[in-house]
Amino acid sequence: MWLQKSQDIPVHQIEPLVKVFHNQDQHLEYILRGVTKADIARGYLAVVINSNFARGLTNVSVDESKPDALAPYLSYGELVKTGLAKIKETWVRRTSR
Repeated sequence: MWLQKSQDIPVHQIEPLVKVFHNQDQHLEYILRGVTKADIARGYLAVVINSNFARGLTNVSVDESKPDALAPYLSYGELVKTGLAKIKETWVRRTSR
């Protein structure tokens, strides 16, 4: 504290060196945005995944394909609903011309 107050050693703010996934939402966001391991490597030195949510998942990685990465988060019912909604949306868009 004294060094900060006296400013004998200057303190400079920097961007974080480590990317931390604190919860599932952050991990899902990276998957959905298509962020690759190379993208993360350009901005961070390491990745830390909180074990509280990762413990239940078999393999938590940011470089998996989207279907493989999203599979632990979606039930079959949710997957079917999403697929049907996508088909309906596409049908409406193509037939409304």
